[in-house]
Amino acid sequence: MKDSKISGSVLAICVLSIYILQCITSGINPALASLGELYPDVSLSTITMVSTICMLASMPGNLLSGTFVKKIGFKQTMFIAFGFALVGGLTPFFIECHIYVLIFLRAMVGFAYGIFMPMGASCISAFYQDEKRSKMLGYGSSVSGLSSMIIILIGGWLVNISVRMMWLYHLIVLLPMFCVMIMPTPPQQDEISQKQKGINWSHDTCFFIIAQGVIIFFLYPILVYMSNIIVTEGMGSSVDAGYVSSVHSFACFISGFVFSYLLKIFKKRLFGTTLLCIACGFLCVALAENLLLLYIGNVLSGFGYMTFVTYCMDSLSRVTKSSQLSTALGVGFACSTIVPTISVYVFSFIGQFMNISDGNVRYMFIISSIAFLMFGTFFFLRPRKVMSENI
Repeated sequence: MKDSKISGSVLAICVLSIYILQCITSGINPALASLGELYPDVSLSTITMVSTICMLASMPGNLLSGTFVKKIGFKQTMFIAFGFALVGGLTPFFIECHIYVLIFLRAMVGFAYGIFMPMGASCISAFYQDEKRSKMLGYGSSVSGLSSMIIILIGGWLVNISVRMMWLYHLIVLLPMFCVMIMPTPPQQDEISQKQKGINWSHDTCFFIIAQGVIIFFLYPILVYMSNIIVTEGMGSSVDAGYVSSVHSFACFISGFVFSYLLKIFKKRLFGTTLLCIACGFLCVALAENLLLLYIGNVLSGFGYMTFVTYCMDSLSRVTKSSQLSTALGVGFACSTIVPTISVYVFSFIGQFMNISDGNVRYMFIISSIAFLMFGTFFFLRPRKVMSENI
């Protein structure tokens, strides 16, 4: 790592603050019902688009982030994204917007979100090496999980005051903005060879990008349909569903702190181990007849998922050329964004083909648990040899 004018602990705080930006779209979720009251003549699907447009708009941000960093530099790219996030996020607080203007502003926030997503891992890869990098990537995952919970809580508190106040949660962007301002430029940006053009990824890079998309495909049911099992089958109320879902986020938060230790223990087999952990979690949900099993299933799946994602980020930073890492991470996040949409239609088609009623979603968890069990067993017994010199 190059010498910097700030201490190592301050640098770590600055780098980890970037992970807060991975949650800037989640604060609006508690306000969707209130937005429906604010726009009574607008359909529910249009109101929902205020939230979903962020994910759609994040895809070009994901794909272009690496190109922007190469062309104009890391800090310049970040400040452009900060501008999009603040303008798109705070304008509805100052001006009462038409619903389609609001959707456009949310698209601006989504584009910024897409740029922010790969930047944390890219910075860590630039400033840190080997074991320290693995620890920092784990801490970054924890910061992201904790920030998501806090931002959702802040959004809920603010919307109870008024819907207009809710938009003020975007002011949290100012904290990482200040940190990026004082931190040194990531050294890899100064070392990019001008002769190195185009995409020249190794098979390992492509493998870990595709792996993220495949796992998100099968993970999607637990992120969306958990409340269906609890409410429709009479296991509890929507409040209970919220509590059960929250332990998934808490498990993600914990996994970041222990990631480096798990990497030491399991080494290359950690990839398969995380998938087996998710498989056990999904199996608990599929067979659950009470809330306890649902809690256990969410803890196992959340812990396994975030450990898997962090492992993929760490692996990508090891097997991808530094000049192309931002692009590779961006493509990976773009795949993770579009795959859930595909997953919805595929699982729906399977349900119709098997003549399963719309209210029964357990078959999704059974299919996913079988897939995770197969993938996990295969990669545990035959770990992919990509990092033998570092692990």
